[in-house]
Amino acid sequence: MGQQLFAVVLTSFILVLFLNIRRVPAVDVGVVDGAVVVTLRGWDVLYCCRRRVAVPLDAVAGVCVSRRDLVPAEGMRLPGTSIRGVIRAGSYGTGAARDFWDVRKADEVLVIQMKPECADYRRIVLEVAEPRAEALRLRPMLGAAPLPISA
Repeated sequence: MGQQLFAVVLTSFILVLFLNIRRVPAVDVGVVDGAVVVTLRGWDVLYCCRRRVAVPLDAVAGVCVSRRDLVPAEGMRLPGTSIRGVIRAGSYGTGAARDFWDVRKADEVLVIQMKPECADYRRIVLEVAEPRAEALRLRPMLGAAPLPISA
């Protein structure tokens, strides 16, 4: 009986996990105490293996909206979740070529581009419900960035 219960619980958890992958990520982006703060909620905490990402405001080059396929998506996942064509969430790459992603199926993504000297990330790539509106909201605080800069 114990093994059957475990199998049912595990199967249910995996089913819920994959059903939740299809929805728009639950992220909030804002500027708090001189830093750009990305706060993750719900299942996104599990997929990205963290609750928040904070980068000093002076390390940000700007924000833009880009087609997902134009944003370079390279680097090993460290840590995060990746299912090709379904989800790319978490930290990818190392050193100066490190990116943070939380994207499912969006054609357009919000990209927060960092200055080259930023030690934390090269860029933060997010799927949000209205990427153009979010970019317009953030531009007065972060500035406008050109389309994503390659490595």
